[in-house]
Amino acid sequence: VSQSRYEGLFNGKSNWTISAWVKPDSDGGKDCFYSEDDNTSVNIFSACITAANDISVSLRQGAIVNEISTVTSSQKIERGQWNYVVISLENGGASGVLKFWLNGDLIFSSTSQVAIDLVSATNIVDRIGAGFRGADNFKGAIDDVQVYSDYVTSAALATTTNELSSI
Repeated sequence: VSQSRYEGLFNGKSNWTISAWVKPDSDGGKDCFYSEDDNTSVNIFSACITAANDISVSLRQGAIVNEISTVTSSQKIERGQWNYVVISLENGGASGVLKFWLNGDLIFSSTSQVAIDLVSATNIVDRIGAGFRGADNFKGAIDDVQVYSDYVTSAALATTTNELSSI
């Protein structure tokens, strides 16, 4: 688990994208590959793979944490294989659009669940390979985690590193 402490990558940002190559082991548990929290009680963001091989994101919205999942998608993470995951938020707030891509295919888009106003907190811990407060450690391999201060478009998906500014 890699972790660092500072103001947080998503703190106060209404547009962002995170991408990563993930290769979860075949155990079928919950595996979080990226998270932000204040190391006590404020879970700001976590990106995980569920036991059912869906992508799941938890976002703090005011005083509650909302979990948004690709459970309705027919496309699932392949355990034991490399998967390219992209999660993007455009215009966070009352009308934000949250999108998930898996291996280049848009598999989820939501406007109704995304009244996202991420809390502002200090002493944020960013974790690669673990969820909220270090729980749900990722079992497998993670490579090339990128976080951007803008949202990705489907046309830019193949070239995100060329078209977005990395944080």
